[in-house]
Amino acid sequence: MIMKLYTKSLPFWIFFVTVLLFQAGCSTQAPRPTGSIEGDISSVARSAMDENVERSSEAVHSYLVGRISYLDEDYEQALSGYQRANELIESSEPQIHSTLAELYIRKGDLGSAEGELKKLVTLDPTNLSYKMLYAGVLESLNDTAAAEQIYRKLLEEDPPVVEAYLLLASLLAREKGIEQGVGVLDLLIEKEPKHIMAHFYQGRFHETLGRHQLAYKHLRKAHDLSDDPEAFVPDIIRVLLKAEKQEEMEAFCKKLLEQDPNHSLARRVLGELAIGDRRYDEALQHLEVATESEEDAASIRFRIAMIQLEKRDLKAAERELTLILVNNPEHVEARYYLASIYAGTKRVSQAIDELRMISADGELFLRSQNFLAYLLRQEGETEQAVEAIELILAKDPENVRARLYLAYLLRELGQFSRAESILENLLNEDPINERALFQYAIVLYDLEKREESLAAMERLLEINPTQSDALNFVAYELAVSGGDLERAERLSRKSVKIRPEDGYYLDTLGWILFLRDDLIESEALLRRAAELTENDVVVTFHLLQVLMANQKQAEALTLANTVLEKTKPEDLEDPESKESYRGIKELVQSLRQ
Repeated sequence: MIMKLYTKSLPFWIFFVTVLLFQAGCSTQAPRPTGSIEGDISSVARSAMDENVERSSEAVHSYLVGRISYLDEDYEQALSGYQRANELIESSEPQIHSTLAELYIRKGDLGSAEGELKKLVTLDPTNLSYKMLYAGVLESLNDTAAAEQIYRKLLEEDPPVVEAYLLLASLLAREKGIEQGVGVLDLLIEKEPKHIMAHFYQGRFHETLGRHQLAYKHLRKAHDLSDDPEAFVPDIIRVLLKAEKQEEMEAFCKKLLEQDPNHSLARRVLGELAIGDRRYDEALQHLEVATESEEDAASIRFRIAMIQLEKRDLKAAERELTLILVNNPEHVEARYYLASIYAGTKRVSQAIDELRMISADGELFLRSQNFLAYLLRQEGETEQAVEAIELILAKDPENVRARLYLAYLLRELGQFSRAESILENLLNEDPINERALFQYAIVLYDLEKREESLAAMERLLEINPTQSDALNFVAYELAVSGGDLERAERLSRKSVKIRPEDGYYLDTLGWILFLRDDLIESEALLRRAAELTENDVVVTFHLLQVLMANQKQAEALTLANTVLEKTKPEDLEDPESKESYRGIKELVQSLRQ
């Protein structure tokens, strides 16, 4: 499309923005952040309009550089662009101050972030999220008096800003004594009597003050309000142990065992108590739970972030987690969940960076490496994904899940013999591991050990007769190898019944029926299979042969040409796809003669 620009009728800055927008639209990916970039630019442009056209155009240019750099995750360049735009625009622009505050927090420059947030709360005093973030930054800068003042103002809001109550309670407990925190939480519970976290922290405060009965009351309330049967269980048992309330503690543990007979914590505590021995100290050691006298701001912010995640407010959760990491870079859980948010919002490179910062000594290291491997594979970095899994196995050599995933990745890299060795070892340890057996059969097929592959898949069907992938595999292998077509059809129909909208299952059944001369049902199934697989080369080749058998040569030629146009032969990897592509080309040539 040719864009015709009437530059003489436009002010210079509008022409400049139009050109940059056109270039950006042609060269950048779709933006991740919410909001319209065109709307943002219009807002900045209005703020930048003055008698100095050159200054105005430079302001818009700097904003665009910042915005596009932000979208490309180049935060240093983004910060430079937004800083320059802010200098050139005479009036305050909330969008710029908001982004600058976020970028400063990312950088760890809380002093500069505080300056931008101060401007924001002045420009938009009704925005509660700005105020919460401002108070959090002030608290991180140890300006607790100013942070307290903001939190107290937020307590006056209706409906109540729950996070403000929790953070103010933490601040006051730390700075002025735990009784002050108790008072704030009493106010919150009065307004929100079913707020889980209010009861939890009130329980922790009372525990610190030695009021174990009150602590138990609030912790049990939090547990009962939660949908999670495991919520706050260690805290409740710990308080009961401290209070030496053996009967209540035994009753609570027995209730846990009713819900889960294998509940390890309940069993360990009951075992240590030995019903009458009262070995409270030994039981407490089993909990392995920190019993510090107060909850720090990072702990409360982390719980708030978890609440925001449950509410799907990813931006708010990200903000809390980022602020935690500025003050405590070793907070492993915050880093892990921040990586999860990045991955979930398609900022995969940032997620990878965060996961790589998790120490090998951290308790989430194995989970983080598994997550990292998944993301690296998603980004096409399969060799690096293998390295991540190997780090897991260096710490936990018997990790079955990691060994299975390593075999899967090695197969993708074409390292079939190494994958075969890993899977053989797994099957020697556990001969009925279905996932290992399935992967093993596929790797044997890759190694052109087709009889062994079929035998392994048959073994899997003996273990699990409803494993649909195995049913489909055996059915197709019987069909293409000239085996028992009646059994092949029976197995294939069983797999299709389990997954009726799987295009590859339908292809198998359609091809078997073609070989059995049932051309009508075969054509119907293969048409649906081609639709579901978006004209996969092998599926299309099967359909073309059925169309030819049904005397539909014109339709076959049209379909064949369509598939040849959209298929790049260099992208075809497996032998069957390459062979099918050649077959389609030969069919087209024969029909044109």
